Amino acid sequence: MKKPKPELVIVKIQSTRDWDQEFVKKSQIKEIWDVYLYDQNERTFCCELTPSYCLNYMDTHAYFADGISDEDRDEAEESIMESTAWNDRVSYYHCSAIDSLPEEHKDRNNPLDDYDDTDWSDDEQYQAVIDDYIGYYRANPSFA
Repeated sequence: MKKPKPELVIVKIQSTRDWDQEFVKKSQIKEIWDVYLYDQNERTFCCELTPSYCLNYMDTHAYFADGISDEDRDEAEESIMESTAWNDRVSYYHCSAIDSLPEEHKDRNNPLDDYDDTDWSDDEQYQAVIDDYIGYYRANPSFA
């Protein structure tokens, strides 16, 4: 059975509360957001009846208070980069939780026009395209 062309969506999820609050306060961080890529056409059932999306981690963005020095900002961003270096992973979120996020938290510009000849039912080809897109995004972040 041939799988449909993926409907890739970038989503940003507020993660400030997941960070050490002392670090957040000391670093004058207003918000921290994690950015993921998922296929809206692909649902996973993680040992339960409720479907989930497989979210591929792409990046973390911090927004700082006005007036923070460049040195303090650079130090905080370096700490965030070191802390998220292990984030070469996937996370599973219930589809209803992701679908209920406001549209301004999603980027639906589907970049798959160059992949019209791809056999989406081939898991290796599918994952290669996902990996290519994640690599492109990390080099050219467009949704912060």
